Amino acid sequence: MEPDEKNLVEVVIAGEVVTLTAAESEEYIHKLARYLDKKIVSITRINNSFAANSFYKTVLISINIADDFFKEKDKAQKLEAEAQAREKELEALRAENAGLAEQLREAREELGEYIDAFDKPDKQAANVVHIKK
Repeated sequence: MEPDEKNLVEVVIAGEVVTLTAAESEEYIHKLARYLDKKIVSITRINNSFAANSFYKTVLISINIADDFFKEKDKAQKLEAEAQAREKELEALRAENAGLAEQLREAREELGEYIDAFDKPDKQAANVVHIKK
């Protein structure tokens, strides 16, 4: 769909067919309509007297949706903070890993020097052994 293209989507909200015009996909609009319909039904079930008063019904539904929105926003902020903390932890572990890799490289180099020194005959020790013969 082109950015300026609009969809005409028929949905059922609170038992009423509503035609909406939106740039979003038809599936997304249906998802929103189902969400809103569930909110309306749940508010109406709580107190049928609100069903007659559209102002109170609208306020309760709006408050309910705002509550959902802010709870999800708080969750997203907590997840973002957790992700940032884990990213910092990962950076620290990478730095530690690099330091340990350098220590390992140095230890291998030193071990190689010891092995080379052990494998090469010591000229002085060979001379001493030779003299004794």
